[in-house]
Amino acid sequence: MQSAVLSPLSLVFALLAPFYASGFLAFLKIVLAGIFMFLYARYLKLRTISSLLTASTFSLSGFMMVWLGHPHTHSAVYLPALFLFIHSAVRSQSSAPIQWLAFSISYGAMILGG
Repeated sequence: MQSAVLSPLSLVFALLAPFYASGFLAFLKIVLAGIFMFLYARYLKLRTISSLLTASTFSLSGFMMVWLGHPHTHSAVYLPALFLFIHSAVRSQSSAPIQWLAFSISYGAMILGG
């Protein structure tokens, strides 16, 4: 079984006891998934209420809730961030290197997450 030991999210709570770290980690995954999806929805020029609904739907979806204790969600958290960075890099050519660097960091965190 994969445990995502090298995931940046797991490394944050490495010093805590596993029982307490798992609860904080689950909360952090839900919050980060919602934040990244909200930012992507706002980048797509959705209204604030639509962006909040999109973020809550993604972060509280069946996949995220059922697999919350498994390393699959370590990778799923970064999906909206990847979409955001790819979309913004393709759309604006002037800041493309910065966007591709941000995409690379997000993709690396996703790979380390499992």
